[in-house]
Amino acid sequence: MHLPRLTRAFGAAAGGLLGAVFLPAAAAFADDYAIVPDPNSTEVVTGYYGLYTALPAMDGSALGYQTFDVDDTTLGTVVGSFEADESTTSGIFFGGTNQEILVTSDLSGTTGTGAGDVPPVGSVLDTFTFRDGVFENIYSDLPSATAGGDMISDTFVTPFGDFTTPLDFDAAGIPTAELATLITDSYGIVPVSGDDVSAISGIPPLAVATPGSQEFATADGTFDADTVTTWDFLGNATEAILVTSASGTTGTAAGEVPPVGSVYNVITTDFPGYDYVYSDLASTTPGGANDITVTLETPYGDINVPNTFDATADIDAGPAAVPLSGDYDIVPASVVTPSGINGLPPFDVAIQGYQQFDVDNTALGTVAGTFDADVSTAADDFGDIDKAILVTSDVSGTTGTGAGDVPPVGSVFDTFTFGDSGFENIYSDLAATTGGGDVISDTFVTPFGDFTIPATIDAAAGLANDTFLGL
Repeated sequence: MHLPRLTRAFGAAAGGLLGAVFLPAAAAFADDYAIVPDPNSTEVVTGYYGLYTALPAMDGSALGYQTFDVDDTTLGTVVGSFEADESTTSGIFFGGTNQEILVTSDLSGTTGTGAGDVPPVGSVLDTFTFRDGVFENIYSDLPSATAGGDMISDTFVTPFGDFTTPLDFDAAGIPTAELATLITDSYGIVPVSGDDVSAISGIPPLAVATPGSQEFATADGTFDADTVTTWDFLGNATEAILVTSASGTTGTAAGEVPPVGSVYNVITTDFPGYDYVYSDLASTTPGGANDITVTLETPYGDINVPNTFDATADIDAGPAAVPLSGDYDIVPASVVTPSGINGLPPFDVAIQGYQQFDVDNTALGTVAGTFDADVSTAADDFGDIDKAILVTSDVSGTTGTGAGDVPPVGSVFDTFTFGDSGFENIYSDLAATTGGGDVISDTFVTPFGDFTIPATIDAAAGLANDTFLGL
């Protein structure tokens, strides 16, 4: 039996969505100002990462967007507002919660980097709260048009005082041009549109990920793709590409448009001339093998790296059946519609998407109800697979937390399979429909029997109050 890369984080703290909490302004703002969700705004959730996903995306992250206010805490007034993409973890990584926003539009107030200003478009603000709720790390990166460049600050907040950290990581400095050159040189595909960033994840000042979409061209046509750009404080940068539609001559030969479902990934390192290139071209023959190549590019020549990791293997399958109470299971009722990619193939990958599910009565062979969901499938090169479901809409059936009920909107299910070992972890968090609280269960399945694990994570906390995009 192999040792899995991903292991369970026991005792992690619970965390809700950003829309339900107060986010302190980062150190670039004066103490008299704070950034808070606009009381008239409802967070729109656009995607979800499972409890164990591929870094640098955060485990248990819900992605979305919302309107925020800049409050003068002394006067109790609103001095401006802005729209932002956001992500919030459920409290897995490091046993804490992370809240991150990327400013996408300034709506009112004075835009700038001074006290009381509305942060400029492209600003990244992040608050990581440790499990004890006492220690925090507050990061801000405010783009500036002046000669001084971005205003970056990182402060570690403790009961003994606040400390400035030495990391000068630029979370707003997307390395687009460098990666575009590497992609074109390595694959012969040319970006013909800008990267339309639609979300943010990660944990600055360590690393950040910006999912989005982009159009590319080859000699024989064009294709659209879901993308994610990542970069870290060590100077590494990556872009993963998932082909979602193709126009022109499709195939795996040079110059042809890659088939839908193909995955590329480039990793440019802090060592000049050393880059890692991964290509997984989906087979055009039903049941055929994908064309997978991994190349280490060096100043002394390219090295082919033997690797069979298939980043596309679990896209169509999506989450498997999840047991509910009694004789009921959750089973897929449609194929996955991919909506995003994350990770560093060939090491690991996560595919987000939308899917519909049935609540099946396994004893009678009947369907008790149907719901729509955001889904995420993460896999690594050890064979570990994490499949997550976030309920976004109840289509039919009786909504509730009892046997045969359709899980309420905001409910979360997560199944982690430890390779082919016969061990898996099944997590269920049914969002509360009354004041009784969420119904959480966690079961460790083994060849020797099933074991109940004390529920320490509330992945659905705050989710039921939000709006969801999906199918």
